[in-house]
Amino acid sequence: MTELSKLDVSLTKFGAHKVAILLRKYDKDEVLAHLEGSEPGVNIELAQTKKNLSASGIGGVPELWNEARQRGSETIDALVLVAIILSHHQLIEAVKCSTAKSGFAGTVNRGQVIDGKPSPILLTS
Repeated sequence: MTELSKLDVSLTKFGAHKVAILLRKYDKDEVLAHLEGSEPGVNIELAQTKKNLSASGIGGVPELWNEARQRGSETIDALVLVAIILSHHQLIEAVKCSTAKSGFAGTVNRGQVIDGKPSPILLTS
């Protein structure tokens, strides 16, 4: 099982939204070829994009992204939100604390679990 405290990726998720822009237009196998210069305002690094897409070490992008693309922008946006939440233990905790006791509803209140932007934990040897 993953130790949640190790999930401390920077909370700057601007790149995840750029990947969503590309997914709306390009097939999963074409996204990595359009990281710079293809779309106005989209200029992201390969490593960051592969991480956002859960691509394999050799660059294989999961079929899930084409399935999301076929379902439309709302599905892509929902998956981007889930990816952002699951990238940091404090966001996971904020969502857990926000859920209502019944149904899939809740409210995340600033300052309740996260007060401002947390910094990643720096590990030193």
